[in-house]
Formats: sequence, C-alpha cells, structure tokens
Amino acid sequence: MSKNPLYVVTNNGKDVEQTSGIFDALIKMAGIEDAVDILSDLFKDLLDLVSNFAMVKVISEYLDQIVEGLQNIASLIFPTKS
Repeated sequence: MSKNPLYVVTNNGKDVEQTSGIFDALIKMAGIEDAVDILSDLFKDLLDLVSNFAMVKVISEYLDQIVEGLQNIASLIFPTKS
C-alpha cells in the first residue's frame, strides 16, 4: 500500500474509492471502468491473434481505427479550448 494513496469521490459524493495511480484515478473519476475493461480484453484478444507480420499489420490498422475513434469521443467529451 502506498504511503500517500490517491482517493476518488464518486457517485455524487456518496462513495470514496482508493486508486492505484493517476490513470486509475482519471478512469474512476470519468466512470469508465467498464469501458476500459472491455477495451483491455479486446486488445488482449487481438494480440493473441498475432502469429505473423501480416497479422501484425492488420491488427495494427484495426487498433489505429479504434484509437482514432476513442480520440474523437474524447474530443467531444473534453473539448480543447481554442
């Protein structure tokens, strides 16, 4: 256990959760733990399919599309100030 653990207040101030780091805190603050778990499982399953260079290229292109989609979603949720 960390000497100075991070905590996140969720559920409109009703719950306090300890986090393992800044990224875990951000994920919990945004309430996207389930989505991150699904994406993690998807990436793991895709990487399990890699058996040769051609498959690496196909999966890389697919992951690029997923990341681009996530960036588009993030830009809608967290618009940058111009």
